[in-house]
Amino acid sequence: MATSSVRLTDVIVPELFTPYDSEAFLTKNAFVATGVAVSDPRVTRLMDATEGGQYINMPFWRVINMDEPKIGSDDPNTKLELDKITAGAEMAVKGFYTKGFSAMTIAGILAGSNPMTAINNYINDFWTTDAQKKIINASIGICSDSITNHSGDLISDISTNTGAGADPTVTAEAIIMARGKLGDYQSVVNTIAMHSVVYTNLQTQQLIEFIRDAENNTMFPTFNGMRVVVDDGMPTVAAGDKTAYYTFLYGPGVFGLNYGYVDRPQEINRDPASGNGTGEEKLYSRRSILVHPRGYKVSDSLVNNTHLGLTYAEFAAGTTWTRVIADRKAIPFVAIKSLG
Repeated sequence: MATSSVRLTDVIVPELFTPYDSEAFLTKNAFVATGVAVSDPRVTRLMDATEGGQYINMPFWRVINMDEPKIGSDDPNTKLELDKITAGAEMAVKGFYTKGFSAMTIAGILAGSNPMTAINNYINDFWTTDAQKKIINASIGICSDSITNHSGDLISDISTNTGAGADPTVTAEAIIMARGKLGDYQSVVNTIAMHSVVYTNLQTQQLIEFIRDAENNTMFPTFNGMRVVVDDGMPTVAAGDKTAYYTFLYGPGVFGLNYGYVDRPQEINRDPASGNGTGEEKLYSRRSILVHPRGYKVSDSLVNNTHLGLTYAEFAAGTTWTRVIADRKAIPFVAIKSLG
């Protein structure tokens, strides 16, 4: 006897669903929309390579010596000392991740609606949110590395500001001073990510403006021309009896975000015994995702053949990241630590 419920296999064709899901994953991500995270087709080709491997080496040329040039001489014995260009290499880790969903056949019958619509939206939102969490946690990680190994050069800490006229909360001046840590590169900062507490604080100061997107469909918040991303997943830490909040300022291309090949990205099966025989359908969603802060390599301690991706905690650990680029200004990122 035919069932009246709509089954997942009736509404999902995996080979058609997956490209749509991939596109949604990239276009709905706020960090992708602002250019903070960019997809490099060269990295994608390496992720899709049939020879496999969990790690991707990304060599680069370091900036040449910018010292003053020598003045010419008519002395043939005066020889010009030649400079050279040196190479460095970032190393990123490919992550292989899985999320499973299920729908009871009888639930669809009793609900009178198609459960796949909600599951479909949930998959897109899940992977989009997951990528943003990876970026935020990796931002925490490079801040931690900065504190331990680079004298906190990525962080502007105003949380301990005291005394007359001192403000431990985020203000227009605090953001301008934080951007100043990038020197003559500060104009590249175009995105600011903050906790809703910080966002509310800036709203009370009437510092948030709203503009429409290019299609004139959606209004989004901005501060001083920077796109504002509000996420309560932004890190917080205890500061005595108060809470300190991190706000991240990003320029374009701080992170690589690539989406690679995985065998059977969508898989569906049915368990006829579930629900005392009424049946259950299960959907498994698999992704190969690379999130990597540019200018860094994954620390050697994590390099092994069994490490199939970084957890949120590993992304957030300073020990995960080793900076391989010498010029701090080449990392268009600053964090503000504040009390709101």
